[in-house]
Amino acid sequence: MKIHMLVFQLLVTGVVTIILCGVSYAKDACDVIGQYSNINIEQSELSEKIFGIERETEELRYLIEIDNIIENDHFKFNDYIRLVDCIDSYDSRFIKRNAKFFKLLLISVLTGDTPEDEKNKIIKYVIEALQSKDKLVIGQAVYATVPFNDKIFIPYLKHIVFSAKNDKGLQKTAIDMLAFISGSQTRDALVDIKQDLSDPEITELINTRLKESDYLYH
Repeated sequence: MKIHMLVFQLLVTGVVTIILCGVSYAKDACDVIGQYSNINIEQSELSEKIFGIERETEELRYLIEIDNIIENDHFKFNDYIRLVDCIDSYDSRFIKRNAKFFKLLLISVLTGDTPEDEKNKIIKYVIEALQSKDKLVIGQAVYATVPFNDKIFIPYLKHIVFSAKNDKGLQKTAIDMLAFISGSQTRDALVDIKQDLSDPEITELINTRLKESDYLYH
């Protein structure tokens, strides 16, 4: 059974969590991913080319395990580059088909300064992922906007909120990540969403984020 929606909700709500007590995985995050290199993929390569990636329950479970480990760490840019190269070096179908998911996960926990030209490349990569047809990739891309606090992401996050009306978890996550971006354009976007979506739960969340924004920036 395909459970794209279920696993996304698990990822974005933290239903499955691992408390790592401050242990750092900066040096072996790629090794963590590599431990799953021999995972069997049930979907045929032909099916993947025609219909896109369809993940079975077991594959999704492994992705959750990896996510729960790496999301608790923080990487500087040099670590990120090294880890991306390491991910690309694996000759594993599981890793190759989920490489974008893993790279976005690394981006979401980037800290410190990133060279401006490299930062622009990463932002472009995240924007492309925000428009993916793969819901897991979209979910990770939403989180990957946070390290940059850049208004360039506002229209893409806003679009996700409007287009994910059947996925409340994704809507809420996009709103939360949108609220991380400081400035009047964020407030305008949140107000637009609240006016256009007649959903009490979404309205309540937006009102909360707007109040927090008022407290932080005024």
